[in-house]
Amino acid sequence: MVRIINLLSLFVFIGIFSCSSDDEGDNNPSLPEDEARYQATFTMNWSADNYPTDYPGGAHFSPLVGWSHNTNTNFFAIGTLASPGIKSMAETGATSTLESEINDRIDSGEGKELILGSGLSSGTGEITVEFTISKNYPNVTLATMIAPSPDWYVAVVNLNLVNAGEFIEDRTVVAYAYDAGTDDGLSYGSPNDASEPPLAIELIIDAPLGNGTSVIPDIALVNFKKIN
Repeated sequence: MVRIINLLSLFVFIGIFSCSSDDEGDNNPSLPEDEARYQATFTMNWSADNYPTDYPGGAHFSPLVGWSHNTNTNFFAIGTLASPGIKSMAETGATSTLESEINDRIDSGEGKELILGSGLSSGTGEITVEFTISKNYPNVTLATMIAPSPDWYVAVVNLNLVNAGEFIEDRTVVAYAYDAGTDDGLSYGSPNDASEPPLAIELIIDAPLGNGTSVIPDIALVNFKKIN
């Protein structure tokens, strides 16, 4: 009889301990298995030494904006027309219209998360932001205005952070310079000259940033590191 009672006591103790462990786990929730948290770090290289042609006073980058999304979107894609939000970001650095456009796309099932980050008060330095992706929304797009400029911005567009069904642990890519196609200005301080009709988004390869073939050195590198 004593042996049976001791065994029953042991089972009760194990049950209580298991419940306690489950409760403690709830205090430290982790992401679902099909989601991952990333930190993106932009390293900006836009200096007078690297890009001496017409280098402007007050060089800076606007607040970072972007989203995590599916693989089917063409938002920000080369060859497409800039939306009003992309135009506003590229010409003025303002992000409110673009944020609304991204949220509308998220609501329609095209994306997962709006991503907002800080700007940079000079042409060189780092901008860091965190965001979440999932297996259904594995891509990320992030952009910031090159300021001052007519309608130019630096961006990582449609980058997939899932490979063979697994989240990529660490990846560094080039962030390219883009022309939104909404202003015909040719240099940083050019007066406003709206493109009529608007032109398609394209990579910048010409002066003052480029050499006619490409932009060398890279205006920015971005490191993506999985943190959860």
